[in-house]
Amino acid sequence: MYEEFCHENNGPIKIFWNSYLDFVELMLCFIRAIREENRKLHLNYVKEVLPWLLAYDHTKYARYLPVYMLHTLSKEDTQPEDLKYCSAM
Repeated sequence: MYEEFCHENNGPIKIFWNSYLDFVELMLCFIRAIREENRKLHLNYVKEVLPWLLAYDHTKYARYLPVYMLHTLSKEDTQPEDLKYCSAM
């Protein structure tokens, strides 16, 4: 039935649920990256969340998330002792 649903015409309900399913999948992967303490995977999903934040009008998060990404990426050079506790990072 899901295959039939995917091949039907795009109505507003279908567009909404497809969007919802995509976002939930992204959030589950984001939670996995946090639980595994995988910094590269975490930053990858942070980057993928940015367009969603703009689409759902969360401008404050969308404004500060790139700053968070740059800060986290530069932490490797400026404060490597903070990353020693995580084996995956």
